[in-house]
Amino acid sequence: MVSNLLLVSAWNPHWWQALNPVSWSLICEAFFYAAFPAVYTLLLRVGRRSHITLTAVCIATVFLLPWANTRFSLGWTLYSFPLARLPEFILGAAIARLVQVGGTAARIGDT
Repeated sequence: MVSNLLLVSAWNPHWWQALNPVSWSLICEAFFYAAFPAVYTLLLRVGRRSHITLTAVCIATVFLLPWANTRFSLGWTLYSFPLARLPEFILGAAIARLVQVGGTAARIGDT
């Protein structure tokens, strides 16, 4: 119960379904709110190539994590684990940054 109240139950695969199974979403969102200042600062500072590379790495990670989990029978709970959802969040923030600067990667930094 305490882990649900503190929004940490999704960080432990044995707790994520305890008491309130859908709280994993709130836990992920709380983590993203906490991570946003660092992610946004990074997106403000990176240049065009780095921005494109970061976006490509996020897309690859979104596809590779479930593949690796299945292929190697890792047994990870990717659906509700905040770190497994982080690449999706960063990808969304990167696309939002593109829209913010006018929608073209050419306008993001020099390098």
